[in-house]
Amino acid sequence: MARGFYLPPDPSIDSTAPPIQRLVPRVPFLSLLPPPPPSISAQLSLPPSPPSLPSPIPGYRHKTHILPCAYPRTYHHSTCPPASQKPRYIWKVVDPSTESREERSKRLKSECFDLARRQDGLELVKEGERIGERMEQVVERFVKEEMGECRGVGGKKEVTLIFGNANGLPVEDWEFPLRTVTSLIASGSFPFEVVEIWFLNTPLVDPNHGTAYSWSDHARDLTSFILHYLPVAPTSSDLPQMLFRRDEPAQRDGIVNVGHSFSGTAFLLAELEKGRDGGEALGEGLLLLDPMILDPRSEYAQKNVSTPQKPSTVVMGSVGRADVWPSFSAVKPALLRSPFFQRFDPTQLDSYLRHGFCLINPSDPSDERVTLTFPRWAEGLIFGRGDTIKETWDRLEFGEKVGKGCKEVRFVFPELFGMTGTSSDSRRLAHFLSSPPTPTNPTPTRVSNVIVERAAHLIVQERPDAVAEVLLEFLVDLFGGEPLLAKL
Repeated sequence: MARGFYLPPDPSIDSTAPPIQRLVPRVPFLSLLPPPPPSISAQLSLPPSPPSLPSPIPGYRHKTHILPCAYPRTYHHSTCPPASQKPRYIWKVVDPSTESREERSKRLKSECFDLARRQDGLELVKEGERIGERMEQVVERFVKEEMGECRGVGGKKEVTLIFGNANGLPVEDWEFPLRTVTSLIASGSFPFEVVEIWFLNTPLVDPNHGTAYSWSDHARDLTSFILHYLPVAPTSSDLPQMLFRRDEPAQRDGIVNVGHSFSGTAFLLAELEKGRDGGEALGEGLLLLDPMILDPRSEYAQKNVSTPQKPSTVVMGSVGRADVWPSFSAVKPALLRSPFFQRFDPTQLDSYLRHGFCLINPSDPSDERVTLTFPRWAEGLIFGRGDTIKETWDRLEFGEKVGKGCKEVRFVFPELFGMTGTSSDSRRLAHFLSSPPTPTNPTPTRVSNVIVERAAHLIVQERPDAVAEVLLEFLVDLFGGEPLLAKL
C-alpha cells in the first residue's frame, strides 16, 4: 500500500532572527459577537429528508445541521442586505451554446477583472461593531452509534474530528478516507475512539453573501463553531437541525482539526490567533494537507495571489471553469477529458459527481441542464483576495505559535506539486512553527512534515488511501497505539 514518508524540518534554516519588518499587513481577527436574528429574506434551508439511507460512514449516524457563521464578517461587503445586488446575479451561469469562443473569452476576462477590482479598497469592520447581515453555514455531523465501550473512568480517549475542504470541492470527499480510518480503528486495539466527526462547509452559497471574502472569516467560523456550537461533551443524543449559540465557550479535549488547501491555511490561522494571547488551543492536533501558504517574496506568490490590477492564475482558473452541461449524464465524460480530473481516484470522482452538481432549474422537469453546486464565482471570490496566503507565512516567520495544549501540527505535502512553493519552503514552514523545549515550556508543540507520494495539490481527491494512512498515523502519534507507517 502506497504511503508517504517523513520530512523533518531543515536544521540549516535559521529562524531565530525574524525579519525586521512585516511584509504583509495583518487582517484584524474580530471578536465573536452573538449574531443577529435571521433577516426577512430566505436563509439557508435544507431539502426534505430523503428516504432512510445507509450512513456514508458505517457505524456512525449522519445528520445535517445549520448554524450561524462567525459574526460580524471582516469586510462591509462580506454580506449584502436583502435589497442589494447579490453576487449570483453579477456573475451569472452562462450556457456556452449561446456564445462564441471569442465572446466567452472576452466575458471571462471581464469577469475576472471585475471580481479582482471589487477586492480593492475594502472597508474593514471595526472591532465590536455590529454590522452586516447574519450568514449561515451547513455542517455535517457523524456520531458513533455505540459509545458505551469508550465511556467512563479508564475508558478509551474520546476523539472528535473536524474537517474543512478545498475550495470548490465537496467536503463529502472526506467520507472515503474516513471509512478506511474508522474501519481500521474498529478492527484494531487502540486506546482512543473517534466518537464524533464534523464537516464544515464554506458559507458562500448563503443568500446574504456579498462580493468580498476573507480567509480570516473561515478561521473565525472554525473558532466560533468549537467555542459556541460544538456540544460541551461528545454525545450520542440527537441534536436539533438548527444549532444554537452558547454564550459560554465549551471546554472539551480530544479535538483534532483537519484542513485541506485553503481550509488548512484558515485552520492554522485560527490556532495562531489562540497562540497570540497565550490562550488554549482549539484542538489537541492540527493536520494540514498542503495548506496554501506562500513566501510573500517568492515568484510563486506573485503568480498565485491576486491584486486589483491583476487577477491571479487561480482566480482565472476558477472563474473560467465550465459551469453548464446539458444533463447529469454528460458531466462525467466531459470531466474525464481534462487531465485535472483524470488524476482523481475513481471513488473521489464519483463523490464529486454526486455532490458537486445540481439542476439549473429544478422546478422545471423539462430542463435537464446541470451546473456547479458551488458556483464558479464563489470559488473565484475565495481566491479574489489572497493576502492570507502571504500573511500566514509572514506570521510564522515572525515567530507566532499555536495555542497551548496543541500537541502536534503536521504538514502533509504532495510529492509532485503543491501550494507552498518549493520543497525548501515546505521545510521552512515546519521550522518556523517548531520550538525547542524550555524550562517554562518543557513540551512544546511538535511539528512534522509528511510527503505523500504520487500526489499533487488535491491530495484528498487523488490519494484518499494515503490520506487515510496519514490521518490514522497522526491519531496514533497523538493518542497512542501501535505505530502504523512501518507496518503499512
